[in-house]
Amino acid sequence: MNPTRLFVKAVTPIASILLILAGIIQLRAQFWATGAVCTILAMAGFILSMRLLEKAPLTPEELEALRPFIVPGLSWTIIIGLSTLSVFYVADNFKSTETDRIAGVAWTSSLVLGLLVTWILRPQPNNSGTIIDKIKANRKEILFLSIILVVAFALRTIGLSVHPYPWSGDEASIGSEAIRILNGEVTNFFETGWSSQPNWSFVPTAFTEMIFGHNILAVRATSVLAGTLAVLFTYLAARELFNPTIALMAGAFLASLPYNVHFSRVGVQNVVDSLMSALVFWLLAMAIKKDDPRYYYTAGVAAGLCIYSYAGTRLALILGVVTLLFLVIRQRSYLHSHWKHLASFFVAAIISAAPQAAFFARHPDIFIGRMGQEGILFNGWLTQQATQTGKSVWEILF
Repeated sequence: MNPTRLFVKAVTPIASILLILAGIIQLRAQFWATGAVCTILAMAGFILSMRLLEKAPLTPEELEALRPFIVPGLSWTIIIGLSTLSVFYVADNFKSTETDRIAGVAWTSSLVLGLLVTWILRPQPNNSGTIIDKIKANRKEILFLSIILVVAFALRTIGLSVHPYPWSGDEASIGSEAIRILNGEVTNFFETGWSSQPNWSFVPTAFTEMIFGHNILAVRATSVLAGTLAVLFTYLAARELFNPTIALMAGAFLASLPYNVHFSRVGVQNVVDSLMSALVFWLLAMAIKKDDPRYYYTAGVAAGLCIYSYAGTRLALILGVVTLLFLVIRQRSYLHSHWKHLASFFVAAIISAAPQAAFFARHPDIFIGRMGQEGILFNGWLTQQATQTGKSVWEILF
């Protein structure tokens, strides 16, 4: 049995179907050149694969060898197809409510299905002991962690609607964007709203406004949740990187850190940076420590989601990539022995970030919009200071 021939027989028809779907979508969007190329390649691949199967049908041995890969193969074909569909519709010049809805449903379905396939279809490692046994063995640590989380939540919620005061215009803008979502005014969640932020970033606030109403408490509730979860994931990351004692200390420090407490009580999305950074680091630490591709894939999904929030949160994606690059450089055999694991991280990150990245690729001015307003390299502050002080740019920076 020739593995290469078997691979061509099994994969080429599926790839041809995906290409023809891509070609149809491209032609429908009037991207004639790309659509024609996809369609021609799909037809050629399908004809060649059918001829190959006609001359050399799949043998019982080949069918038996393919059996374990049928369900995962079909699942990943659907996942990649859904992700590709969302990208094409986001890049489509002829927008409509229908295509916006299809893009959103396709993207969320690709994320959910990818995580389900990763965690359910893959063989589960043998875990020693049940969850109850682990809780009993670590009950003192869990008690301390519970106290830290309760204190963190209390510090972020007591007097939330009146402190800090007065309410900021940024909070009002985020609340207004959530109202637009609830009123059905936002149909394309991959476009951006206030302050060049993706519309997906306002969805959590829309949920809290559904629960608490259109008020400052609802706007700030999402920051409270993000700040409290940041404490939890900081503890989890530190536990994997160091030990339980340092993890509890790190969690307690962040729980009472004035900066984090303040931004956890303000209805803006700056505090999401701490949440996503801790989440990505924890998942990567688990992936590396357990040598488990499921965690690599989940870390990639979390890293890709960073592009859907405030501009500063994108640093968490960069930090995740830099962490893996550092590991590859530090351990020379790591790339050779773990290339599949690394591929799963980057594939997950691409699937997760793809439609929003497609929008930003078409609108780079929006991508750097907030950084252009606040970054000293873009907003002219550096040049102004150099002119006023008579110093060079490098002297001001260093």
